[in-house]
Amino acid sequence: MIRGITGLQRRVVSHWGTIARPTPANFRRRTMRVLRWNPSSYETEDDLTHESQELRSLGIDVRCLRGAEASLAAHIAEGCDVLVVTSGTKVGPSVIHGLSGCAILTTTSGYDHIDLNACRQHRVAVGRSPDVRRDAVVEYVMATTYALMRRLPSLQYASARGEWCRSELPMLAPRLLRDATAVVIGLGVIGRAMTDMFQRHGVRVIGVDPYVQVTDIAQMTLDEALPHADLLTLHCSATASSRGLIGASRLKMLKRGAVVVNSARGAVLNLSDAVQLLDEGHLGGLAVDVFPREPWPDLAGLTDRRGILVSPHAAGFSSDMGTLIRRSVTESLVSWRESRQFPWPVHVG
Repeated sequence: MIRGITGLQRRVVSHWGTIARPTPANFRRRTMRVLRWNPSSYETEDDLTHESQELRSLGIDVRCLRGAEASLAAHIAEGCDVLVVTSGTKVGPSVIHGLSGCAILTTTSGYDHIDLNACRQHRVAVGRSPDVRRDAVVEYVMATTYALMRRLPSLQYASARGEWCRSELPMLAPRLLRDATAVVIGLGVIGRAMTDMFQRHGVRVIGVDPYVQVTDIAQMTLDEALPHADLLTLHCSATASSRGLIGASRLKMLKRGAVVVNSARGAVLNLSDAVQLLDEGHLGGLAVDVFPREPWPDLAGLTDRRGILVSPHAAGFSSDMGTLIRRSVTESLVSWRESRQFPWPVHVG
């Protein structure tokens, strides 16, 4: 939870008039000003218009801007309470300096595109939107988990080459998800939804998160949990402590034949180590939706092997994405207006 965030100490002159930055007590009494910088391609003009109209009726004025950082500065100088961005827009120190004392909301779950050090220095609160992609990511993990546990990518690989590999089934050892053990790294909004889904499917769940304590599942340290895993799924943010978290040494701690799913951030999993252990047969399957660099330059080479599922950072997408973003942004902005808190705050220190 972000604490100590008060109204801005400066005054601005704009077409809204001369406005003293309010305290939380009187913040609700005037129009809150929001800049939507480079909305995602998932949001149609109808989505943005609907959002703007709905928020305006609630006393929140939203303006959409598209373009480089230089075009943003003048609009911030005129007055901005919240800057709304996507993961495709880097928010660096020069932008954050102009937002001193205000807030940034990202329409994504991840927030590594925002300079948190600069936010801390300039007292800029940060919120995120994990609810937008939560259900889609959970369904992706379930779909890929079923496919990998049943060894479907390996069977498809052989079939595409005209191989009738039924005799290899004992060696491939497809197994049921029921009574398997899943290790879930990261117990945030998506990670907790994932543990709930696994439990409904009869999966034993071990959670790993040094910052979250829960009571309905077992929790262990990472190195304690890995030897128990039939399935490892990643749901943590890319931070200094999580980059390179899962490499060869830890992958080798998994049971032979375990499957790994990464729909979090590419930097968390050492992809080359995972692929090598897949090729050597230690891993029974690998699903990769996020990459160390995107677009990943060798997708074709990556997929030319047994046991792998690859997608282009697509796990969180669904056909109603625009509507989900609109609802989440509206909820978050109303919460900020009412309480100076986001539903899903990012700790900036």
